[in-house]
Amino acid sequence: MQKNQSKVSLNSRGVEEECEGKVTHLISLRDLAECQQAEEKSGLDMEASRKLDPVKSDLMSRILHELRTPLHSIMGFTKLILGGKVPDPQTQEEFLNIIARQSEHLSMLLDELVDMPSSESDHFEVRKERVSAKDLLEGAVQELHGLATQKGIELSKSIPLALPEIEVDGKRLRQVVFNLVGNAIKFSEDGSRVNVKAEVKNKELLVQVTDQGVGIAEEAIPGLFGKFYQVKDPARVGGLGLGLYISKQIIEGHGGRIWVESTRGEGSTFSFALPLEQDW
Repeated sequence: MQKNQSKVSLNSRGVEEECEGKVTHLISLRDLAECQQAEEKSGLDMEASRKLDPVKSDLMSRILHELRTPLHSIMGFTKLILGGKVPDPQTQEEFLNIIARQSEHLSMLLDELVDMPSSESDHFEVRKERVSAKDLLEGAVQELHGLATQKGIELSKSIPLALPEIEVDGKRLRQVVFNLVGNAIKFSEDGSRVNVKAEVKNKELLVQVTDQGVGIAEEAIPGLFGKFYQVKDPARVGGLGLGLYISKQIIEGHGGRIWVESTRGEGSTFSFALPLEQDW
């Protein structure tokens, strides 16, 4: 009896992870026929999708790629552990550390997308309240101490007790501090230092985040706060290029300004200034 034979078209995607010198490759396969059926069921026109605005199409491809990469890694390592294919406790711990890192990365990407303005106006809704500048800044920095400790980075702060109360959107401003300090930690070498400094200067609240990291090339600085902008540098990869853009919109939504000073190979200082209601 002749057996029925059928051909299946598959799409493959590989994910590579390195941990303590060991490289692991995970390969996922997808049935293209099922993908096509799903697209037809949802009313998607393949020909129409090819005619999308090239800029929007490229942007969507980048977003999907950035989201899928950590997700595939998380799924792959989780299935290996749950499937009993990693009996060695030390290897299990290595894989779990990878899962934790990739989960944090995925969370960061989703936060960037959620926080992006939904309209074309690029403006954030700012809900101001009166808060202690000192408490807000110290609280935000404190929450990042764990991340700094994991990388062996000293996270210090110089925040005077006498900082005034300010009228700001506390949630949004805390987000800016998280972004700037988180980036400083991310792009700093183990054993280096990140410092957060705040002061009142020229009737403004001035906050500066200084690192001893890789620095930023001079030609990259003008576009650094643009939407979806990413520095073309192997030392600064990952993310959607939204974090600094979002921070800029938040600070400008408060009537403030944000900027960066950097020397390649010596580190960077990201600063923002917010106007104060009265003289201090």
